[in-house]
Amino acid sequence: MHALDEARTVCEKYLPGLYAELASMPMLELEKPGNPGLELFHKHGGPALVIPKKYAGLGVSSMEAVQVVRAIGSCAPPVLVAASPCRCVSFHPPSRSSTKAALVDNVAGEVF
Repeated sequence: MHALDEARTVCEKYLPGLYAELASMPMLELEKPGNPGLELFHKHGGPALVIPKKYAGLGVSSMEAVQVVRAIGSCAPPVLVAASPCRCVSFHPPSRSSTKAALVDNVAGEVF
């Protein structure tokens, strides 16, 4: 099984029907303001993906979340960008000894 096939399978497991609906939409339609992509992501439970099950989320592992992101990004990049909680953060390898401090510096530099 190819990596993208596996990603689609994981996406279907946790967000049934989302990939098929997004893949059926023309890319130019997904680029338009007000497109239904983000609404579909919400309808299929996307925001609950990494929320632990004890808080009524789907509780997927980090690896599974990456696979879902890969599947969505392969058919609907605008939805992936809109749904990403980290779209404003770019991380560069730390130049200091503390990875945590370097991450904080990178986040602060991007946000402020």
